[in-house]
Amino acid sequence: MASIIGPHIHKRALLKHTVALNAMNDGDGPNSYFQNSSYQGGAVDVTKPIIEEEIATKLDDVVQHLASTFYIADFGCSTGRNSFPAIQFITQAIKQKLKTSSPKIPEFQVLFNDVVTNDFNTLFASLPRDRLYRAAAVPGDFHGRLLPESSLHFGYSSWSLQWLTEVPKAVADRDSPAWNRGRVYCTRERKDVCDAYLNQFGNEVESFLEARAVEMVSGGLMAIIVPGEPEFWNLETESIAIDQTHLTTRVLGTFGYLDPEYFQSSQFTEKSDVYSFSVVMVELLTGEKAISSVRAEVGKSLATHFLHSMEENLLFEILDPRVLKEGSKEEIVGVAGLSRRCLHLNGKKRPTMKEVAVELEGIQMVKEGSVFMQNRQDDSRDENHTIEIDAHECYDFSSISESMDLDTNTAYSLDAQRPLLDEP
Repeated sequence: MASIIGPHIHKRALLKHTVALNAMNDGDGPNSYFQNSSYQGGAVDVTKPIIEEEIATKLDDVVQHLASTFYIADFGCSTGRNSFPAIQFITQAIKQKLKTSSPKIPEFQVLFNDVVTNDFNTLFASLPRDRLYRAAAVPGDFHGRLLPESSLHFGYSSWSLQWLTEVPKAVADRDSPAWNRGRVYCTRERKDVCDAYLNQFGNEVESFLEARAVEMVSGGLMAIIVPGEPEFWNLETESIAIDQTHLTTRVLGTFGYLDPEYFQSSQFTEKSDVYSFSVVMVELLTGEKAISSVRAEVGKSLATHFLHSMEENLLFEILDPRVLKEGSKEEIVGVAGLSRRCLHLNGKKRPTMKEVAVELEGIQMVKEGSVFMQNRQDDSRDENHTIEIDAHECYDFSSISESMDLDTNTAYSLDAQRPLLDEP
Protein backbone atom coordinates (compact mmCIF):
# COMPACT_ATOMS: atom_id res chain seq x y z
CA MET A 1 0.00 0.00 0.00
CA ALA A 2 2.81 2.38 0.88
CA SER A 3 4.51 1.78 -2.46
CA ILE A 4 1.36 2.92 -4.26
CA ILE A 5 0.65 5.98 -2.17
CA GLY A 6 4.22 7.13 -1.62
CA PRO A 7 6.83 6.74 1.15
CA HIS A 8 6.54 10.22 2.69
CA ILE A 9 2.87 10.24 3.72
CA HIS A 10 2.27 10.70 7.44
CA LYS A 11 1.45 7.39 9.16
CA ARG A 12 -1.99 8.56 10.34
CA ALA A 13 -2.90 9.78 6.84
CA LEU A 14 -1.71 6.46 5.40
CA LEU A 15 -3.87 4.53 7.86
CA LYS A 16 -6.90 6.68 7.02
CA HIS A 17 -6.34 6.15 3.28
CA THR A 18 -5.88 2.39 3.78
CA VAL A 19 -9.15 2.13 5.71
CA ALA A 20 -10.94 4.04 2.95
CA LEU A 21 -9.59 1.62 0.35
CA ASN A 22 -10.66 -1.42 2.34
CA ALA A 23 -14.26 -0.27 2.75
CA MET A 24 -16.87 -0.66 0.00
CA ASN A 25 -18.86 2.42 -1.00
CA ASP A 26 -21.59 2.77 1.58
CA GLY A 27 -25.26 3.73 1.25
CA ASP A 28 -27.57 2.72 -1.60
CA GLY A 29 -26.80 5.47 -4.12
CA PRO A 30 -25.87 4.93 -7.78
CA ASN A 31 -22.14 4.48 -6.99
CA SER A 32 -22.64 2.31 -3.89
CA TYR A 33 -21.61 -1.30 -3.57
CA PHE A 34 -25.26 -2.07 -2.84
CA GLN A 35 -26.21 -0.99 -6.38
CA ASN A 36 -23.10 -2.33 -8.14
CA SER A 37 -22.59 -5.93 -7.03
CA SER A 38 -24.75 -7.92 -9.45
CA TYR A 39 -21.64 -9.78 -10.67
CA GLN A 40 -21.20 -11.33 -7.23
CA GLY A 41 -24.90 -12.13 -7.16
CA GLY A 42 -24.44 -14.23 -10.30
CA ALA A 43 -21.85 -16.35 -8.50
CA VAL A 44 -24.29 -16.96 -5.64
CA ASP A 45 -26.92 -18.15 -8.12
CA VAL A 46 -24.49 -20.65 -9.65
CA THR A 47 -23.46 -22.17 -6.31
CA LYS A 48 -26.96 -22.35 -4.80
CA PRO A 49 -27.78 -25.96 -5.87
CA ILE A 50 -24.37 -27.17 -4.68
CA ILE A 51 -24.84 -25.68 -1.21
CA GLU A 52 -28.41 -26.97 -0.97
CA GLU A 53 -27.26 -30.49 -1.84
CA GLU A 54 -24.51 -30.41 0.79
CA ILE A 55 -26.97 -29.28 3.45
CA ALA A 56 -29.42 -32.02 2.49
CA THR A 57 -26.83 -34.82 2.60
CA LYS A 58 -24.77 -33.65 5.58
CA LEU A 59 -25.27 -31.90 8.95
CA ASP A 60 -26.52 -35.16 10.51
CA ASP A 61 -24.16 -34.89 13.51
CA VAL A 62 -25.20 -31.28 14.06
CA VAL A 63 -28.90 -32.17 14.02
CA GLN A 64 -28.47 -34.91 16.62
CA HIS A 65 -26.83 -32.58 19.15
CA LEU A 66 -28.65 -29.36 18.29
CA ALA A 67 -29.81 -27.05 21.09
CA SER A 68 -32.53 -24.40 20.82
CA THR A 69 -30.66 -22.07 18.40
CA PHE A 70 -28.96 -22.74 15.06
CA TYR A 71 -26.12 -20.27 14.43
CA ILE A 72 -25.14 -19.15 10.91
CA ALA A 73 -22.44 -16.59 10.06
CA ASP A 74 -21.74 -14.69 6.85
CA PHE A 75 -18.09 -13.63 6.77
CA GLY A 76 -17.75 -10.61 4.47
CA CYS A 77 -21.41 -9.63 4.21
CA SER A 78 -20.88 -6.04 2.96
CA THR A 79 -24.24 -4.23 2.81
CA GLY A 80 -26.32 -7.36 2.32
CA ARG A 81 -27.43 -7.08 -1.32
CA ASN A 82 -26.09 -10.54 -2.17
CA SER A 83 -25.89 -11.83 1.38
CA PHE A 84 -29.65 -11.79 1.98
CA PRO A 85 -30.63 -14.10 -0.94
CA ALA A 86 -27.86 -16.52 0.06
CA ILE A 87 -28.83 -16.60 3.74
CA GLN A 88 -32.48 -16.99 2.75
CA PHE A 89 -31.95 -20.16 0.71
CA ILE A 90 -29.45 -21.50 3.27
CA THR A 91 -31.93 -21.14 6.15
CA GLN A 92 -34.70 -22.66 4.02
CA ALA A 93 -32.50 -25.64 3.11
CA ILE A 94 -31.48 -26.16 6.75
CA LYS A 95 -35.10 -25.89 7.88
CA GLN A 96 -36.08 -28.54 5.35
CA LYS A 97 -33.25 -30.75 6.59
CA LEU A 98 -34.38 -30.35 10.21
CA LYS A 99 -38.00 -31.18 9.38
CA THR A 100 -36.96 -34.70 8.39
CA SER A 101 -34.54 -35.22 11.28
CA SER A 102 -35.64 -33.20 14.30
CA PRO A 103 -38.98 -33.02 16.13
CA LYS A 104 -38.57 -29.31 16.82
CA ILE A 105 -37.35 -26.52 14.53
CA PRO A 106 -34.90 -24.25 16.41
CA GLU A 107 -34.52 -20.51 16.04
CA PHE A 108 -32.03 -19.27 13.45
CA GLN A 109 -29.50 -16.65 14.48
CA VAL A 110 -27.49 -15.10 11.62
CA LEU A 111 -24.29 -13.22 12.42
CA PHE A 112 -23.30 -10.70 9.73
CA ASN A 113 -19.56 -10.03 9.74
CA ASP A 114 -17.39 -7.53 7.90
CA VAL A 115 -14.67 -4.97 8.66
CA VAL A 116 -15.44 -2.33 11.28
CA THR A 117 -15.80 0.34 8.59
CA ASN A 118 -18.53 -1.62 6.79
CA ASP A 119 -21.90 0.10 6.29
CA PHE A 120 -23.96 -2.00 8.71
CA ASN A 121 -26.62 0.73 8.78
CA THR A 122 -27.60 0.02 5.17
CA LEU A 123 -27.46 -3.72 5.84
CA PHE A 124 -29.88 -3.64 8.77
CA ALA A 125 -32.16 -1.09 7.11
CA SER A 126 -32.47 -3.52 4.16
CA LEU A 127 -33.16 -6.74 6.07
CA PRO A 128 -35.93 -8.76 4.36
CA ARG A 129 -39.23 -8.67 6.19
CA ASP A 130 -39.95 -12.32 5.44
CA ARG A 131 -36.63 -13.59 6.83
CA LEU A 132 -36.54 -16.79 8.89
CA TYR A 133 -33.85 -15.60 11.30
CA ARG A 134 -32.76 -13.08 13.90
CA ALA A 135 -29.86 -10.88 12.82
CA ALA A 136 -26.83 -9.48 14.62
CA ALA A 137 -23.65 -7.70 13.52
CA VAL A 138 -20.14 -8.97 14.29
CA PRO A 139 -17.66 -6.29 13.12
CA GLY A 140 -14.02 -7.32 12.84
CA ASP A 141 -11.29 -8.94 10.75
CA PHE A 142 -12.35 -12.48 9.88
CA HIS A 143 -8.72 -13.62 9.62
CA GLY A 144 -8.79 -13.96 13.41
CA ARG A 145 -11.18 -15.30 16.05
CA LEU A 146 -14.59 -13.61 16.20
CA LEU A 147 -16.93 -16.11 17.87
CA PRO A 148 -16.91 -18.40 20.93
CA GLU A 149 -15.40 -21.85 20.61
CA SER A 150 -17.68 -24.53 19.10
CA SER A 151 -20.60 -22.14 18.65
CA LEU A 152 -21.13 -21.94 14.87
CA HIS A 153 -23.18 -24.51 12.94
CA PHE A 154 -22.93 -23.13 9.41
CA GLY A 155 -20.37 -20.69 8.01
CA TYR A 156 -20.64 -18.85 4.70
CA SER A 157 -18.28 -16.52 2.85
CA SER A 158 -18.74 -15.28 -0.71
CA TRP A 159 -16.37 -13.09 -2.74
CA SER A 160 -14.48 -11.90 0.33
CA LEU A 161 -11.35 -13.99 0.86
CA GLN A 162 -9.69 -12.74 -2.33
CA TRP A 163 -9.46 -9.23 -0.84
CA LEU A 164 -6.04 -9.15 0.83
CA THR A 165 -5.43 -7.24 4.04
CA GLU A 166 -2.24 -5.67 2.70
CA VAL A 167 0.14 -5.53 -0.22
CA PRO A 168 2.81 -8.24 0.19
CA LYS A 169 5.90 -6.76 1.83
CA ALA A 170 8.16 -8.10 -0.92
CA VAL A 171 6.15 -6.22 -3.56
CA ALA A 172 6.71 -2.92 -1.74
CA ASP A 173 10.43 -3.59 -1.01
CA ARG A 174 12.73 -1.88 -3.52
CA ASP A 175 15.48 -4.40 -2.76
CA SER A 176 13.25 -7.40 -3.40
CA PRO A 177 13.05 -9.25 -6.75
CA ALA A 178 9.28 -9.00 -6.33
CA TRP A 179 9.27 -5.18 -6.15
CA ASN A 180 6.49 -4.04 -8.48
CA ARG A 181 7.68 -0.43 -8.91
CA GLY A 182 4.60 0.99 -7.22
CA ARG A 183 2.23 -0.35 -9.87
CA VAL A 184 -1.26 -1.55 -9.04
CA TYR A 185 -1.12 -4.38 -11.60
CA CYS A 186 1.28 -7.14 -12.59
CA THR A 187 1.79 -9.32 -15.64
CA ARG A 188 2.44 -13.06 -15.76
CA GLU A 189 6.01 -12.36 -16.75
CA ARG A 190 6.62 -10.95 -13.25
CA LYS A 191 6.53 -14.38 -11.60
CA ASP A 192 8.10 -13.08 -8.38
CA VAL A 193 5.29 -10.55 -8.01
CA CYS A 194 2.60 -13.14 -8.72
CA ASP A 195 4.16 -15.57 -6.25
CA ALA A 196 4.28 -12.87 -3.56
CA TYR A 197 0.57 -12.19 -3.95
CA LEU A 198 -0.20 -15.93 -4.07
CA ASN A 199 1.74 -16.53 -0.85
CA GLN A 200 -0.05 -13.62 0.82
CA PHE A 201 -3.40 -15.09 -0.24
CA GLY A 202 -2.42 -18.54 1.01
CA ASN A 203 -1.36 -17.22 4.41
CA GLU A 204 -4.57 -15.24 4.86
CA VAL A 205 -6.80 -18.15 3.83
CA GLU A 206 -4.94 -20.34 6.31
CA SER A 207 -5.55 -17.80 9.08
CA PHE A 208 -9.23 -17.64 8.16
CA LEU A 209 -9.65 -21.42 8.23
CA GLU A 210 -7.75 -21.84 11.50
CA ALA A 211 -10.07 -19.33 13.21
CA ARG A 212 -13.20 -21.00 11.82
CA ALA A 213 -11.95 -24.46 12.86
CA VAL A 214 -12.09 -23.33 16.49
CA GLU A 215 -15.49 -21.64 16.15
CA MET A 216 -17.32 -24.39 14.24
CA VAL A 217 -19.16 -27.17 16.06
CA SER A 218 -18.24 -30.77 15.30
CA GLY A 219 -19.90 -31.78 12.01
CA GLY A 220 -20.66 -28.18 11.01
CA LEU A 221 -20.48 -26.94 7.42
CA MET A 222 -18.57 -24.06 5.81
CA ALA A 223 -19.38 -22.78 2.30
CA ILE A 224 -16.71 -20.59 0.68
CA ILE A 225 -17.10 -18.92 -2.73
CA VAL A 226 -14.01 -17.31 -4.30
CA PRO A 227 -13.21 -16.27 -7.89
CA GLY A 228 -11.49 -19.01 -9.86
CA GLU A 229 -10.50 -20.10 -13.34
CA PRO A 230 -12.03 -22.91 -15.42
CA GLU A 231 -10.26 -26.26 -15.30
CA PHE A 232 -9.49 -26.16 -19.02
CA TRP A 233 -7.15 -23.19 -18.50
CA ASN A 234 -3.59 -24.48 -18.16
CA LEU A 235 -1.89 -21.75 -16.16
CA GLU A 236 1.57 -23.19 -16.78
CA THR A 237 1.47 -23.35 -20.57
CA GLU A 238 -1.26 -20.98 -21.67
CA SER A 239 -0.10 -17.91 -23.54
CA ILE A 240 -1.37 -15.50 -26.13
CA ALA A 241 -1.56 -17.10 -29.56
CA ILE A 242 -2.99 -15.37 -32.59
CA ASP A 243 -3.87 -16.88 -35.95
CA GLN A 244 -6.14 -15.75 -38.76
CA THR A 245 -9.37 -16.92 -37.14
CA HIS A 246 -9.19 -16.46 -33.40
CA LEU A 247 -7.32 -15.27 -30.34
CA THR A 248 -6.60 -17.73 -27.54
CA THR A 249 -5.64 -16.16 -24.24
CA ARG A 250 -6.67 -15.75 -20.63
CA VAL A 251 -9.78 -13.62 -20.94
CA LEU A 252 -10.80 -11.53 -17.96
CA GLY A 253 -14.51 -11.06 -18.60
CA THR A 254 -17.62 -10.26 -16.62
CA PHE A 255 -20.54 -12.63 -16.15
CA GLY A 256 -23.36 -11.52 -18.38
CA TYR A 257 -21.11 -9.92 -20.99
CA LEU A 258 -18.76 -12.78 -21.88
CA ASP A 259 -19.54 -14.80 -25.02
CA PRO A 260 -21.01 -18.20 -23.99
CA GLU A 261 -19.06 -19.85 -26.81
CA TYR A 262 -15.81 -18.98 -25.03
CA PHE A 263 -16.58 -21.41 -22.21
CA GLN A 264 -16.88 -24.24 -24.74
CA SER A 265 -13.99 -23.48 -27.07
CA SER A 266 -11.65 -21.29 -24.98
CA GLN A 267 -11.41 -19.15 -28.11
CA PHE A 268 -12.08 -15.44 -28.23
CA THR A 269 -13.10 -14.17 -31.68
CA GLU A 270 -14.32 -10.87 -33.10
CA LYS A 271 -17.85 -12.27 -32.81
CA SER A 272 -17.29 -12.38 -29.03
CA ASP A 273 -16.99 -8.59 -29.13
CA VAL A 274 -20.28 -8.48 -31.00
CA TYR A 275 -21.99 -10.48 -28.24
CA SER A 276 -20.60 -8.23 -25.48
CA PHE A 277 -21.54 -5.07 -27.36
CA SER A 278 -25.07 -6.37 -27.81
CA VAL A 279 -25.46 -6.90 -24.07
CA VAL A 280 -24.66 -3.21 -23.62
CA MET A 281 -27.32 -2.33 -26.22
CA VAL A 282 -29.85 -4.45 -24.31
CA GLU A 283 -28.88 -2.66 -21.10
CA LEU A 284 -29.70 0.63 -22.83
CA LEU A 285 -33.01 -0.70 -24.08
CA THR A 286 -34.19 -2.18 -20.78
CA GLY A 287 -32.43 -0.04 -18.19
CA GLU A 288 -31.35 -3.26 -16.45
CA LYS A 289 -27.94 -4.65 -15.55
CA ALA A 290 -26.38 -7.66 -17.23
CA ILE A 291 -26.73 -9.86 -14.14
CA SER A 292 -29.46 -9.53 -11.52
CA SER A 293 -29.95 -11.73 -8.47
CA VAL A 294 -33.60 -10.67 -8.23
CA ARG A 295 -34.60 -11.48 -11.83
CA ALA A 296 -36.83 -14.49 -12.47
CA GLU A 297 -35.11 -17.85 -12.94
CA VAL A 298 -35.32 -17.72 -16.74
CA GLY A 299 -33.53 -14.39 -16.79
CA LYS A 300 -30.58 -14.51 -14.42
CA SER A 301 -28.65 -13.23 -17.41
CA LEU A 302 -30.06 -10.13 -19.08
CA ALA A 303 -29.24 -11.67 -22.47
CA THR A 304 -31.31 -14.76 -21.66
CA HIS A 305 -34.12 -12.64 -20.24
CA PHE A 306 -34.13 -10.42 -23.35
CA LEU A 307 -34.14 -13.33 -25.82
CA HIS A 308 -36.93 -15.07 -23.91
CA SER A 309 -39.00 -11.88 -23.96
CA MET A 310 -38.43 -11.49 -27.70
CA GLU A 311 -39.55 -15.08 -28.32
CA GLU A 312 -42.71 -14.48 -26.28
CA ASN A 313 -43.37 -11.16 -28.08
CA LEU A 314 -42.98 -9.25 -24.82
CA LEU A 315 -40.35 -6.75 -25.94
CA PHE A 316 -42.32 -3.62 -25.05
CA GLU A 317 -43.02 -4.95 -21.56
CA ILE A 318 -39.33 -5.03 -20.59
CA LEU A 319 -38.21 -1.70 -22.09
CA ASP A 320 -37.00 1.22 -20.02
CA PRO A 321 -39.81 3.84 -19.76
CA ARG A 322 -37.39 6.48 -21.05
CA VAL A 323 -36.85 4.46 -24.22
CA LEU A 324 -40.60 4.09 -24.73
CA LYS A 325 -41.04 7.83 -24.27
CA GLU A 326 -38.18 9.07 -26.44
CA GLY A 327 -37.74 6.36 -29.08
CA SER A 328 -40.00 5.59 -32.02
CA LYS A 329 -41.42 2.10 -32.42
CA GLU A 330 -39.46 1.54 -35.63
CA GLU A 331 -36.19 2.59 -34.00
CA ILE A 332 -36.77 0.38 -30.95
CA VAL A 333 -37.72 -2.64 -33.04
CA GLY A 334 -34.68 -2.09 -35.26
CA VAL A 335 -32.21 -1.96 -32.37
CA ALA A 336 -33.91 -4.86 -30.60
CA GLY A 337 -33.82 -7.02 -33.72
CA LEU A 338 -30.16 -6.24 -34.24
CA SER A 339 -29.41 -7.06 -30.61
CA ARG A 340 -31.19 -10.37 -30.94
CA ARG A 341 -29.05 -11.41 -33.89
CA CYS A 342 -25.89 -10.32 -32.08
CA LEU A 343 -26.79 -12.54 -29.11
CA HIS A 344 -27.09 -15.70 -31.22
CA LEU A 345 -25.43 -18.60 -29.39
CA ASN A 346 -23.72 -19.59 -32.63
CA GLY A 347 -21.07 -16.92 -33.21
CA LYS A 348 -20.96 -17.64 -36.94
CA LYS A 349 -24.56 -16.46 -37.26
CA ARG A 350 -23.88 -13.11 -35.60
CA PRO A 351 -23.14 -10.04 -37.74
CA THR A 352 -19.67 -8.52 -37.71
CA MET A 353 -18.96 -5.33 -35.80
CA LYS A 354 -18.76 -3.46 -39.10
CA GLU A 355 -22.21 -4.72 -40.08
CA VAL A 356 -23.52 -3.72 -36.65
CA ALA A 357 -22.10 -0.22 -37.06
CA VAL A 358 -23.60 0.19 -40.54
CA GLU A 359 -27.02 -1.00 -39.42
CA LEU A 360 -27.04 1.31 -36.39
CA GLU A 361 -26.05 4.15 -38.68
CA GLY A 362 -28.94 3.22 -40.96
CA ILE A 363 -31.41 3.25 -38.07
CA GLN A 364 -30.16 6.66 -37.02
CA MET A 365 -30.37 8.00 -40.57
CA VAL A 366 -33.97 6.83 -40.92
CA LYS A 367 -34.83 8.64 -37.72
CA GLU A 368 -33.12 11.83 -38.87
CA GLY A 369 -34.83 11.54 -42.23
CA SER A 370 -38.23 11.31 -40.53
CA VAL A 371 -37.50 14.40 -38.47
CA PHE A 372 -36.33 16.28 -41.57
CA MET A 373 -39.47 15.38 -43.54
CA GLN A 374 -41.65 16.49 -40.62
CA ASN A 375 -39.79 19.80 -40.44
CA ARG A 376 -40.21 20.26 -44.19
CA GLN A 377 -43.96 19.68 -43.98
CA ASP A 378 -44.24 22.14 -41.10
CA ASP A 379 -42.18 24.76 -42.90
CA SER A 380 -44.08 24.40 -46.17
CA ARG A 381 -47.17 25.76 -44.44
CA ASP A 382 -45.41 29.12 -44.27
CA GLU A 383 -45.68 30.62 -47.78
CA ASN A 384 -42.97 33.19 -47.07
CA HIS A 385 -40.45 30.56 -45.98
CA THR A 386 -37.97 29.16 -48.48
CA ILE A 387 -36.54 25.66 -47.94
CA GLU A 388 -32.98 24.96 -49.07
CA ILE A 389 -31.80 21.36 -49.10
CA ASP A 390 -28.10 20.51 -49.34
CA ALA A 391 -27.09 17.38 -51.22
CA HIS A 392 -25.60 15.75 -48.10
CA GLU A 393 -28.99 16.00 -46.35
CA CYS A 394 -30.66 13.66 -48.86
CA TYR A 395 -30.61 9.95 -48.06
CA ASP A 396 -31.46 6.85 -50.03
CA PHE A 397 -33.47 4.62 -47.70
CA SER A 398 -34.11 1.85 -50.22
CA SER A 399 -31.14 -0.24 -49.07
CA ILE A 400 -31.98 -0.09 -45.37
CA SER A 401 -33.78 -3.17 -44.09
CA GLU A 402 -33.57 -5.68 -41.28
CA SER A 403 -31.62 -8.13 -43.43
CA MET A 404 -29.03 -5.92 -45.11
CA ASP A 405 -26.80 -7.28 -47.86
CA LEU A 406 -23.60 -5.42 -47.06
CA ASP A 407 -20.62 -4.79 -49.27
CA THR A 408 -17.65 -5.09 -46.93
CA ASN A 409 -15.67 -2.68 -49.10
CA THR A 410 -18.25 0.09 -48.75
CA ALA A 411 -17.06 3.00 -46.66
CA TYR A 412 -19.17 4.06 -43.69
CA SER A 413 -18.99 6.44 -40.78
CA LEU A 414 -20.29 6.19 -37.23
CA ASP A 415 -20.40 9.29 -35.08
CA ALA A 416 -19.07 8.18 -31.69
CA GLN A 417 -20.95 11.00 -30.00
CA ARG A 418 -24.32 9.92 -31.35
CA PRO A 419 -26.29 7.75 -28.88
CA LEU A 420 -27.96 4.52 -29.95
CA LEU A 421 -31.16 5.79 -28.40
CA ASP A 422 -31.91 9.33 -27.37
CA GLU A 423 -31.76 9.89 -23.64
CA PRO A 424 -33.63 12.62 -21.80
